[in-house]
Amino acid sequence: MKAVIFLLELFIFLSYFSVKCEITYIEVKYPLEGQRSPPNAIWPHPQQISVNTDLLYVRPHDIMIYSNIITCDIIAKAIERYEPIFFPPALTMHEPPTTAENILQSLTLNIQDGNQCEQYIQQTSNETYTLTILREMAIVEASSVWGLLRGLETFSQLIYIDEQNYVVINSSVNITDSPRFNHRGIMLDTARHFLPVPIIKKNLDIMSYNKLNVFHWHLVDDQSFPFESTSFPDLSRNGAFSPDHVYTPADVADVIEHARLRGIRVIPEIDTPGHTFSWSKSMPELITVCWANGKPYQAIYAVQGEMEIFNPSEPRVFTAMDTLLREVKQRFPSNHIHLGMDEVYDKCWLSNPNITQWMQTMGIPDAKGIHTYYADRILNIMRNINSTPIVWQDVWDEKVELPEGTIIQVWKDKSTSSDMDSWASYLNQAANQGYNVILSSPWYLNFVSYGSYVTNTSVMNLEFFKYYEVEPFREFNGSDEARKRILGGEACLWAEFADGTNLLPRLWPKASAVAERLWSAASVNKSEDAQFRLDVHRCRLLRRGIPAQPLLNGYCGNYELGMPRSMVNHPAFNYENPVWGERSPPNAIWPHPQQISVTTDLLYIRPNNLTVNSNIQSCDIIANAIKRYKPLFFPPKLQMRIPPTTAENVLQSLTLNIQDGNQCEQYIQQTSNETYTLTIFREMAIVEASSVWGLLRGLETFSQLIYIDEQNYVVINSSVSIIDSPRFNHRGIMLDTARHFLPVPIIKKNLDIMSYNKLNVFHWHLVDDQSFPFESTAFPELSRKGAFSPDHVYTPADVADVIEHARLRGIRVIPEMDTPGHTYSWGKSMPELITVCWADGKPYQAIYGVHGAMEVFNPSEPRVYSTMDTLLREVKQRFPSNYIHLGMDEAYDRCWLSNPNLTQWMPTVNISNVKGLHAYYADRILNIMRNISSTPIVWQDVWDENVTLPQDTIIQVWKGDNGLWGPYLDKAAKQGYDVILSTPWYLNLISYGKYNTNASLMNLEFFKHYEIEPLMNFTGTEEQKKHILGGEACVWAEFVDSTNLLTTLWPRASAVAERLWSAASVNKSEDAQFRLDVHRCRLLRRGIPAQTILPGYCGNYELGMARSMIDDPAFNYQESTWIDVITPLPSATAASINVFTSMSLLLIMKITCFMISFRY
Repeated sequence: MKAVIFLLELFIFLSYFSVKCEITYIEVKYPLEGQRSPPNAIWPHPQQISVNTDLLYVRPHDIMIYSNIITCDIIAKAIERYEPIFFPPALTMHEPPTTAENILQSLTLNIQDGNQCEQYIQQTSNETYTLTILREMAIVEASSVWGLLRGLETFSQLIYIDEQNYVVINSSVNITDSPRFNHRGIMLDTARHFLPVPIIKKNLDIMSYNKLNVFHWHLVDDQSFPFESTSFPDLSRNGAFSPDHVYTPADVADVIEHARLRGIRVIPEIDTPGHTFSWSKSMPELITVCWANGKPYQAIYAVQGEMEIFNPSEPRVFTAMDTLLREVKQRFPSNHIHLGMDEVYDKCWLSNPNITQWMQTMGIPDAKGIHTYYADRILNIMRNINSTPIVWQDVWDEKVELPEGTIIQVWKDKSTSSDMDSWASYLNQAANQGYNVILSSPWYLNFVSYGSYVTNTSVMNLEFFKYYEVEPFREFNGSDEARKRILGGEACLWAEFADGTNLLPRLWPKASAVAERLWSAASVNKSEDAQFRLDVHRCRLLRRGIPAQPLLNGYCGNYELGMPRSMVNHPAFNYENPVWGERSPPNAIWPHPQQISVTTDLLYIRPNNLTVNSNIQSCDIIANAIKRYKPLFFPPKLQMRIPPTTAENVLQSLTLNIQDGNQCEQYIQQTSNETYTLTIFREMAIVEASSVWGLLRGLETFSQLIYIDEQNYVVINSSVSIIDSPRFNHRGIMLDTARHFLPVPIIKKNLDIMSYNKLNVFHWHLVDDQSFPFESTAFPELSRKGAFSPDHVYTPADVADVIEHARLRGIRVIPEMDTPGHTYSWGKSMPELITVCWADGKPYQAIYGVHGAMEVFNPSEPRVYSTMDTLLREVKQRFPSNYIHLGMDEAYDRCWLSNPNLTQWMPTVNISNVKGLHAYYADRILNIMRNISSTPIVWQDVWDENVTLPQDTIIQVWKGDNGLWGPYLDKAAKQGYDVILSTPWYLNLISYGKYNTNASLMNLEFFKHYEIEPLMNFTGTEEQKKHILGGEACVWAEFVDSTNLLTTLWPRASAVAERLWSAASVNKSEDAQFRLDVHRCRLLRRGIPAQTILPGYCGNYELGMARSMIDDPAFNYQESTWIDVITPLPSATAASINVFTSMSLLLIMKITCFMISFRY
């Protein structure tokens, strides 16, 4: 055991000086089965591979590359493109030792049979390659440039940076590789939400890293027509969301060229005859008018719109389609066009009397006949232009006879609807009928769900598992010839709730599971092994600037998003260039005020020239807020016009006044008053409150009332009266920074968003089994050995930075030190505190799903309490909040009862059962809290055990799914305890947000968080009701880190924010969904990558668009900057305010001081 501990300590010591280039997976209670992967594990797995473990050095930025096809632009550009992939910018890399002879000398890329340089990859292109490393030389050989590209990608994955920061590669490698299926694709929907070209190109890069070769571009749909047709320019002019949300001919050519150079075909989809509402905005004559009750233009919810689907009796439909398909054929080099033909809701056809009369004339007896008529005409056009059609399976389901060569894309499955067969049966039928087939049914990646493992499996992430273990030939009973007609598959992402903010982390690395299934041998199917190899690949994607979301607990290194050496957004990897409810105005307020009265008349505001007055200008909180809100009032990059010279209706000033003196509280408290009033009258705006916290909330509301109108004037309502206060005092977000580390800039960005939603508590779950990132001055070894690495630590300066950032925004920071369970990371430096688990008469025995080898604090060990006394005193001193969260959840007591030393000790202190152990430990810790005069918060578990808690203890309820949390709140409040609710707001438990036809809500994810009523079924008195302090939205970080935190949280957490701030009567989701979508667009303007809630668009400031503010310097925190007001002006009501600030920035050992001044 001592030898093991020594080796572990040696590894940790070496890690301090190394660049982590592979996943470090942290496992405690559920040690996963499967073979761990080396840091250069290849994804997707090659067909044949043989490597040794001896290594060659590689000289950074100095590898000779030869080729017998170097004049081919595809190869020349690939060599240039892979340089930052071989040698990642921002990572430290050493030259090989001067005495080393084992150095890779060269890489050769050779075409075997001449110098063919195909320009576009085709369905039948050969992607086979071999890769050999021998005698310090690497050779990739193939019979096509596409094989060379795939081999070059494999070579790039073999290179890694070792723990001494040397670039290395295996010294002997022999790989023979080829894809199992020729069609390996991703389908993106750019109609429900627009995807900017840089996002599409970034996704093409990732596809090439996964050896995918088809980009299926679902270009147009009901929601928008972003494809700019040269034949019919009005289709996008009228049908796109805006002139900015259009793919110009240059954009399309740019995407095709980007794909071409990476060996990816671009297959456009022009979906008809359904999904054509956007066409009606310029060509209404093509669209069927729907009837009901003898009247035209009648919408029936969930049945039909007013106008829907092409009118097959209209000849202009077919002339328009002939012209458009010829244009598409000419602009896209692929010989395939996807025609859609799915979800043709024929009730509209049959409701229209003109169509039913035409059917009689044409001898068409039913809807199937209409389908056949339309399909025959369109497929004939495809024959005439010599293009191969692809269709969704619906038209084939209708038994329409399709031309030979038609490719059927299978998307249905009985798991989606009981009316459907299994996708395996569809593949069988179509292939046996002679059709080529593409499979998509099991790979709809927009259907998200929480990825948590279950205890009876050895796979951590079931989201990965369900995509990876699909076998396309499952139950296939066709001939070998029919088998060849299964061309491959596509992972699809429909964009109801996806856009540039969340597309990449939602797709990757889940789509990588599909990529391996389509490339590698069928025998490569063991998820237990693949999960580790995929996590290595996920870390590789991060190093390449891709925000791929986590798969396993742990960390990748100092290049994660938000870390100092992150490559996400690095220039080397970027390319800059029917629902019901009341619609909301562009300045709808979130959360909704208690009382509001506004007129629709508007005042102009002069951009960047608003006078702000205050009678509390010496307060740093207000001075900083005024400075901070300037880019919120007047967003950088957006065009804003000066009011007309003749305009008299111009807002003159904003005044922020404290009503009763000049109190400047330094830290918000549980009982702080956040009430404010906001009045706009006679070209003056006044926010009044009795505390600075009320002024902050009123300033946020004022900022939301400002907007930029369609003429680019900055405007605000001319008459406003708002009286507002929160319903609950405790309105929080809990972040878990132990399962995955969250860099300080990400935490600070989240604090900003919390302030935009009037949330006031950051519950910081600092430490857990997986890591101990909190750097204690009393016990520095806890983080030195328990953190993922020296980079994954919150120093005292980091903690102070977060607290200060929160303080200035009126947010309390409540730290959580979770014990006695969740303490595995403590054992790396203080093993004497941890209980040794026994089994079969032996110590240090892990039982899968029951306990680890060492787990939970040992309550019989006195050093547990002396350590906790010292640490809690330090935490109390470092965090201004008078509250400390003690955790006390999930103390899995089987380990306690397995330990003979502990069971022998129990009778000596009159403990007869596990409850007694809980009570003993809790009493000792709670006594420490009394001694340091700090209020404890606990998860409900220890209260569930009926342990007697001090009356001031706050209980956080997290149990009771499906509304069963109500009795817990009831019981605790009646016992006199203050309570915080979290059960219905575990936002890491994600699922697909799609509406159903029985509700008038688009996004059920929003609905389920918004329509929670904390006092639902509460039976206590009015006095007991006051014990319900509020609630917290929680994000546990098993599958969350900086790549996907903000998109996972926002704007869903905004639903929680309104529930905790606004009146209980503000609860109509049908209206709120539109107001929240306005707020989501507001967050985008403020640089927040908030994910979508409704189909549509926000403007030219979405992520990836020309005026995006995401990553704009105005909204980022890449350095810790402290701001102090040093020159207060004499107090005067409504005095114009000058704010003088000093900024000091410590860089290494140099301090630079400077002073700036500005005037509003």
